[in-house]
Amino acid sequence: MTIAPRIFVTASALTAALLLAGCAGPGSSRSAAQTDPRPGRQSGLTIDHNAWSRLGYQWDWTGAPYVAEGANIAIVTPTESDVIVADSANFFTVLEPNSGDIRWAAQLERRIARYVGVVPIPGGETFWAVGTGKVQEIELRSGNTVREQALGMEVTTEPVIAGDKLIFGTGSGGLLAHNVTTAFKSWAYQLDGAIDANPVEVAPGLVATVSRGGDVATHATETGSMIARAKIAGGVEANPISDGDLVYVASLDQSVYAFEAESGRRVWRHRTPAPIVVQPTLWDGLLYVSLEQGLTALDAFTGDVVWQNTDIQGWVCGTRDGELLVWNGLHLMLIDADRGDLIDSVDVPGAIGIKVDRFEDPDVYVVTTTRVARFRPR
Repeated sequence: MTIAPRIFVTASALTAALLLAGCAGPGSSRSAAQTDPRPGRQSGLTIDHNAWSRLGYQWDWTGAPYVAEGANIAIVTPTESDVIVADSANFFTVLEPNSGDIRWAAQLERRIARYVGVVPIPGGETFWAVGTGKVQEIELRSGNTVREQALGMEVTTEPVIAGDKLIFGTGSGGLLAHNVTTAFKSWAYQLDGAIDANPVEVAPGLVATVSRGGDVATHATETGSMIARAKIAGGVEANPISDGDLVYVASLDQSVYAFEAESGRRVWRHRTPAPIVVQPTLWDGLLYVSLEQGLTALDAFTGDVVWQNTDIQGWVCGTRDGELLVWNGLHLMLIDADRGDLIDSVDVPGAIGIKVDRFEDPDVYVVTTTRVARFRPR
C-alpha cells in the first residue's frame, strides 16, 4: 500500500486538521450536503456540491484505499497519473486516477516501521517509499519492488532527487547524500541541530537546508561542499522554499527571511508577532504567509506587505482561474489574489487534510481517515 509526503500543515487553531501538509457534474440533481452514495464508500465526508461549484469544482470520485484495522491514512501523494496512499500501518495503495479504484495494495513493512514520505521518480513509472532507515523503489503499475537499499543513518525528511543521489535531512543534524547507483553514502555534512524540514533544490547542483539550531546552508549536491551559510535564532516548522536565487525561511524565531542561496546574504527580514507554523507559498512574485495577524502577501524581493487579511489564516495550496485556494483545516476558500478578499468558501467536514496534484487549477483531493475524494475543475 502507499504513502505520501507531509500532507499537513500546522497552525494554532488550524493545527489538528492541517497536520496530515466535490461537486456533482453539470445538470446533476443531487442536493447539497450529500455523501457519496456508492456501496462501501461511506466515509463521513459530507459534500456540498453547490458550494464546491461556486469555487469552480465538481466532485469526481471517492476512493477507498486499503486501510488496516485501527489505522488511518497517513500520506497521500497525487500525481497527474496516479494517486499514492499509505496508512499508518504501512499499507500502500495506488488508486486509479480516473475512477478512484484500487490498482494494487500491499504492506511494504511491518507496522512498527515508520515512513517519512513518498517521492515520485522522474519518468513516471516508479516512486521512492522513504523509510527512516531505508528506501524502496516501487513500480506504480504493479506494486513490485524494483530495489531496496539501507541508508545507514536515520533520516527525518523527504529527499531532494539530484541525479543518482537522494539528499536527506537526518535526526543527528546532518545532511546525507545516498547514491542509489552504488547503494552507498556519497557524502554527509554536519549542521547545528536535527533537520526536520525538507531540503529544497535551489537550482541544478544546489540544495538548501535549515536545521533546528538555526543553520541555513546551501550545499553542492555532487560533492557536499558548503556554498553558503547563514544563521537564524530558531529552527523551522515549515519547509524552506526557493525561486532559484533566494531561499525563503519562515522561522520559529518570529521572522520570515529571504537569503541569497549562493552567498548566504540576508536580503530581507519580516518580523512577526508569533512563530510561523503554517507552510508558506511562493507564487508569481509574492510570498504568502499565514501569520497571527492573518494571511499576508509579501513582496518576494523586498519583504514589503502587499496585502493582509486579518480574518483569514491558512495554507495557500493552489490557484483557480488565477485566484488563491486556501485551506485552513475546516474550509477551502477562494481568495482574491490581488487584494486578499474572500470570494467564496466550502466547508469540508470530516477532512483531515487537502492535497493537490499541481499548483495552478489543480485536482483537489480531500482526505479523511479512510477515504480520498477527488474534485476536478469544472
